[in-house]
Amino acid sequence: MIKLSAIFLDCNLEVIDNLIKYYNVNCYPHVSKERKYKMKRGDSWCAMFISVIAHMSGFNFEYEVSVNEIVKSAKIRGDFFCDETLLRVGDLVTYNWNDDSIPDHIGLVFEIGDGWFDVIEGNKKVVNRVNNTVGVRRVISDSNNVFGYIKL
Repeated sequence: MIKLSAIFLDCNLEVIDNLIKYYNVNCYPHVSKERKYKMKRGDSWCAMFISVIAHMSGFNFEYEVSVNEIVKSAKIRGDFFCDETLLRVGDLVTYNWNDDSIPDHIGLVFEIGDGWFDVIEGNKKVVNRVNNTVGVRRVISDSNNVFGYIKL
């Protein structure tokens, strides 16, 4: 998943539109009836990006556009954890930017260092850019914004 997600780094709006189309055609049919939502331009799309990359990579994954729903499913499967010492390359990290105890952003861990880890994320804000893109974020260990992790 890491190599595939890296292909989309700094992608433009046309590529993002194609990712949305891919989700709506390939992932949407697998979403549970009560959770079905077709993506459109302007929606938050970090969870959709993870779902698309998982689908393209052949992962059996709960395809979803909601970070909170991805976390709920991971908890049910026993794949959610909060102990950063268990974090491995290829796991997912979830964030809580609003400090409201609800996860609202997600990314894929691709490198782990001493006191930090790097994440590839969809819908990442980039300075001096009108539209969000796929980007990289360095997260300092024990960041208050990290909600938890998901083992893939």
